[in-house]
Amino acid sequence: MKQSTVIGLVAAGGILFWLGRKALAAGNLVFSPSNSFSVRFDGAPIIDFQVVAQNTSSADLLLNSFAGNLSANGTFIGNVSNFTPQEIAGNRSTPINLEAQLNLIGVTNDVIRSIQNKSLTQNLKLNGSANVQGIQVPIDLEFTVGP
Repeated sequence: MKQSTVIGLVAAGGILFWLGRKALAAGNLVFSPSNSFSVRFDGAPIIDFQVVAQNTSSADLLLNSFAGNLSANGTFIGNVSNFTPQEIAGNRSTPINLEAQLNLIGVTNDVIRSIQNKSLTQNLKLNGSANVQGIQVPIDLEFTVGP
């Protein structure tokens, strides 16, 4: 084998090893809801909130984007997103700011169901994915708001 071929194969192996390590680390991220929450109006109601990304590996990871759907008590109420790249440091918890653009029809249907069921409790589900190091990581969070 030529020396250039051997060098190329070693370089390719090193790159694949590095990418595999990052993919494995991205798969070990733990996402959980945070207590940060605010509402603002920009033509339609928008909820600003955070999730916490816990990186249990020693590798620093780059969150490129985060997108998903938010539902309350089984009713779609909005689209969640963050398209600002952010570093998730190794062995750290990092808050990720998210924005939920609320769907007025979905929110109205949820309010009507809450009144009919005489319950102010909102069981929220966030289903989506995060692009971490170019790898799609599924996100499935559930949390409850209200009494």
